[in-house]
Amino acid sequence: MTSKEERLIRLLQYLKKYTDKDNPTSTALIDYYFDQKGLPDFFGPKSSRRKSRRTLIKELVRVINSDIYGNPLPKKEWRLMYDGYGESEPENNGYIRNLYYVQPFSRKDIEDIRKSIDSNTSLDNEQKETLKAKVTKHLSNENYESHDPFIRRGSDPVKKKKRLTDLKAFDARMRFLIQQKIYDD
Repeated sequence: MTSKEERLIRLLQYLKKYTDKDNPTSTALIDYYFDQKGLPDFFGPKSSRRKSRRTLIKELVRVINSDIYGNPLPKKEWRLMYDGYGESEPENNGYIRNLYYVQPFSRKDIEDIRKSIDSNTSLDNEQKETLKAKVTKHLSNENYESHDPFIRRGSDPVKKKKRLTDLKAFDARMRFLIQQKIYDD
């Protein structure tokens, strides 16, 4: 079992890389992700996993959404969110649903930066592409491309259809595995 600090950091890395407001995650997907990474007991043994997972996530949300003295930040500065966070907790029955990391740059911000790079006449095409790739890699998450399939991949409609088919197949497989895991527990 990894230390609590390491689990908090890995969970934050996962949330930053794979979630945003349009693509929240669930605790079942988090479990599945860490199981696939070879950490099946990331949240502890199965018997106490649900409670320890909830406790760890709530602690991470509290820490990230606080200043260095532990005082809560204003709502507009929160970086982690889930349904019911900041409202009355009993209404949620303690469940954490639709957990996501609030990305610092919106898709529109990133697209505006990419367009300004394209319009810069002092850069050659190779420099522009390198710079745009860096902007996309460091200012967005894994979901950026899936929302705009033409970015960095060309506009070939056959490839686009294949990517969408692959995404649908992956989504169906994930749903099946999650349902199977829930019923097996």
